Amino acid sequence: MYTYKRLNTGKLLNMKTTKMMAMLLFFFIAFSACKKEKERIELAKPTADNIEIGTANNKQALRGRDFHFNAAVIAASKIKAVQLRILQKSTEKYSNTWKLEFDWQEYIGTKNTNVHQHFTVPAEAPEGKYDFLFIVQDENGTKLEIKEEITITDPTNMPVDPVIGRDMISRNETMLSQSADKSHGHPGSITW
Repeated sequence: MYTYKRLNTGKLLNMKTTKMMAMLLFFFIAFSACKKEKERIELAKPTADNIEIGTANNKQALRGRDFHFNAAVIAASKIKAVQLRILQKSTEKYSNTWKLEFDWQEYIGTKNTNVHQHFTVPAEAPEGKYDFLFIVQDENGTKLEIKEEITITDPTNMPVDPVIGRDMISRNETMLSQSADKSHGHPGSITW
């Protein structure tokens, strides 16, 4: 004959729950103690200074004319890409769709460089305000992006033909002379 002991199921359930909680707590502590939180190392980004967008940094471009850009760039590692983009703003209305993009290969692999470029803004560029983007990508995966606003104007819509030189001629062929004003670091200002 067999004898059975009657167990208190409440105590048995409570004991099982306690053992289960103890095991879960043990695994939680063991695995969380072994995990090291990944340290985020902030990689150095490229930098740029002495930036000039347009003649005398005026952020103005003339259709069919030379445009000046300058930036002293320092990369954390080495330069992977140097790009310049002039893009239409989504908030502006233009006579047609247009953009200008450059990808300058000559700077790839350098660490410190002076990006000095002159290019002609095409005569078909619509007048208006544009986003000017200068982008430098580093080999370490970081990126510098400078965004400014420039204005593109047709020179025939200006009261004076802004030809850079010793003297300037207005639309009515009147000679305009330059005065020596070096207080702002410029060789002279236009007077008429």
